[in-house]
Amino acid sequence: MQKIINSQKQPLKEISILKKSNVLISSKYNSSVLENKLLALGLLKAKNEEGRIVSKISTKELKHFLNEKEKVSGSFYTQIKEAADEMMDRKVLIEDKENNRFIIMALIGVVKYENNILEIKFEPDMTNYILDVKSNYTNFNIPILMSFKRTYSYRLYEILKSGLYDKNKNFSNKEKEEYILSFTVPELKLSIGVVDTTEKEVKQELRKGKLDIATIVNDVSKNKKFESWSNFKFCVLDPAVSEINQKSDISVSYTLDRNGNGGKVTGIEFSVIYKPKQKTLSENIKKEILSENERENLINKVLSLIEEPITRENAISFLKCSGWNMGIIEEIYELASKQEEIQNLVGWMISAINNKYKAEKLHKVQGYSYQETKELDEQFEKIFS
Repeated sequence: MQKIINSQKQPLKEISILKKSNVLISSKYNSSVLENKLLALGLLKAKNEEGRIVSKISTKELKHFLNEKEKVSGSFYTQIKEAADEMMDRKVLIEDKENNRFIIMALIGVVKYENNILEIKFEPDMTNYILDVKSNYTNFNIPILMSFKRTYSYRLYEILKSGLYDKNKNFSNKEKEEYILSFTVPELKLSIGVVDTTEKEVKQELRKGKLDIATIVNDVSKNKKFESWSNFKFCVLDPAVSEINQKSDISVSYTLDRNGNGGKVTGIEFSVIYKPKQKTLSENIKKEILSENERENLINKVLSLIEEPITRENAISFLKCSGWNMGIIEEIYELASKQEEIQNLVGWMISAINNKYKAEKLHKVQGYSYQETKELDEQFEKIFS
């Protein structure tokens, strides 16, 4: 079981789970994917320094997770600076509608970069929502968050997972159970950042106790993006769902609510299913969080492990199939050494990794796949028993 850690005592690359307050997730804002990733890393490393929540992230750690190969100068430095500037505008709204109460708080007070350290100072009022969060939170796998390339994918993923908390569902323990989450189109656009929340008029509406989201999105907002349903679907929604399904620990599909038969789309109903844990970290995610040196070291380890002559491309194929997991390759190679005869080692090992061969003596009937061979064995066993 993965340990849930929210501390600066361990190196950032060793921490895998972020416990994020749903209050922060539900805040309405538009942001870049880099800004979201920097905030996630900042929350992960946050600690209390003399009453102020401070997070310090080294250049090396930034490069490790953001997968940036160039030095922190020029374009990368500029991107970090711009993302830091955007983070300063982040505000959090906490509302108690039943008792007509709300609080609006700034999230971050200072962001600075010097001596190869990015330092984020959170506002003191945010302490209970960052440190030692004990309720109303969602756990996120950091490699998954860091793997997203699209801003809308990142935000939709956060919102869908946090939405399950509101349903009082024990999401992580019920694999293959379907969860339904519904949004109006304006709600979804505002939540994932399609609406420009920095506009003066939009800010004023968001400060009000009761939000008329449809009015904010359709009338108040002047800088409209993806206004038509078709643009929103093909440029925002479908690419986001596709990336979430490819890279994350959940499978997502959706159906539409319309006004009458064939009428205007008014709402979206998401179906969310949690993937089996062994499929959580795909080969693509694993590769993206490994540095070039780490990938090269793994390739060399495979070449040293396999006594038979194989090529560098063969080694890379093994790593891709195993999710860049050296342990799986070692286990399969040991299994290969126990077989009576293997004519094509590379092909056998790739098949063994993909089909999750067990640590037992195997055979394969010529002209049949491994799975078909197993089925034939079962039939023969029934006949002769």
